[in-house]
Amino acid sequence: MTEPLVKSYFSQRKHYHVLRHVVLPRARILLENESDKSTQLRYTDQLQFFRWFRSWGVEKILKVVVDDRAHPHRDEEIEEVLAGLRGKEPLHQRSFDVEVLDWRKEDLCPEVIRTAAPQVRELHLYWSGRNSVLRGWSEPEGLPLLESLRTVYL
Repeated sequence: MTEPLVKSYFSQRKHYHVLRHVVLPRARILLENESDKSTQLRYTDQLQFFRWFRSWGVEKILKVVVDDRAHPHRDEEIEEVLAGLRGKEPLHQRSFDVEVLDWRKEDLCPEVIRTAAPQVRELHLYWSGRNSVLRGWSEPEGLPLLESLRTVYL
């Protein structure tokens, strides 16, 4: 998949401020290199779609599903694409205001969830079997701090 192909496809579509759902499988995307197209190839993955959504004016994504099991992203990358943060510094005005989060990564830290999707109502968690992770999710400083959270799937 190439960046021009993706941009061409989406340029023919109307961009809405709210997306009903986004499902992103593992993907490798060849990015355009503005300075020299012949020598240096740059690749990225499915998280690039969130950057494009933001540039197209998307403000809210009701449901996010990301396949992140094979080679999981760092917590900071998840926070960057969903909350618009880089190192706790805002890159953008606000998060995508995700209501249903199904980020398929084992043992997702509750602090990352709070930062990336503070208004989440439904959460899908993937557990490696470590009891310390269950304790982290259930402790008072864990998932209970998500005031809008109503449903958790484990």
